[in-house]
Amino acid sequence: MKKGGSITYGGQRIADLEDTLLDATGDEASEDAYAQLIIKLNKHFLAKTNKDFAHARFQFGNLTQNHDESLVRYYTRIREIAKKCSFSNESEAIRDHLIKTMTNNVVRIKAIRKNWTLDQILEEAELDEETRTQAKEMEKKVNSDETIKRVINYRQQRQRPSSQIFREQSTSSTREKTTNPCNRCGYDRAHKQCPAMGSLCNACGKRNHYAKIHRTTGDETTLSCVVYINGHKTLVEPDTGADSNIMDEIQLQELKTKSPEIRLPVKGECIVNIENETRITQAPLVIIKGKINSLPLLGRTTLEELG
Repeated sequence: MKKGGSITYGGQRIADLEDTLLDATGDEASEDAYAQLIIKLNKHFLAKTNKDFAHARFQFGNLTQNHDESLVRYYTRIREIAKKCSFSNESEAIRDHLIKTMTNNVVRIKAIRKNWTLDQILEEAELDEETRTQAKEMEKKVNSDETIKRVINYRQQRQRPSSQIFREQSTSSTREKTTNPCNRCGYDRAHKQCPAMGSLCNACGKRNHYAKIHRTTGDETTLSCVVYINGHKTLVEPDTGADSNIMDEIQLQELKTKSPEIRLPVKGECIVNIENETRITQAPLVIIKGKINSLPLLGRTTLEELG
């Protein structure tokens, strides 16, 4: 009667198991029908549970922290697996695994030396990660300011009157023999025939010179190239000596006028899409106050990403 009630209230799943599982043998066969049913069900479900524990603990033991993953997020992943492992002391198991596999060696050493609890490890890791993030932001701001100063000084040096530059060069005690590049193609003047003759400049649309030798205002020839900033065609100057991409607020206003859908700050820094004919990248663009008297500047890192 007890067996029948168990099957009735247990549902179709219990009824199917009672029909398919092997009957008890040996001493177990002497038990009544209800006891034999309980023995069969226990053997089935306990075996399945043990398999689940083994797999969960295998997963737990192989967990490692990703290089860009915070310790708190990593702890969350560990905790989800630990719930399936039936550890006698779950917090202690998680703590030991964190110490063994965390990427922050500074926190690891402190945790071992001071025998920290799990909560203490998480608190220290969060504080350490916040401090590192703030330090990087401060360092980035300092580097950006220094880059702007160097660019402005560089532009001022380039914009000196040619007569002054000539006098300075004339008083130099040593002179290096240089080869004057062709002002149409940029190659050595030794070329018998300039390859740029008849070609169309991608920067200004005129003929007989390449875009990289496109002339800006004045007598100075400036290397330049065409890129697309957030989809808008822009003539820029590549500078492998610069750490940042720079545009002044006047150039920014012109960009907004031509493409009003582009939303960029008046001053500060923002992330924009910069692309050429073959590649596209996301890069920070520094907007500075005033005018830099030159084309917008593309720094070394962005030039490398664009190939």
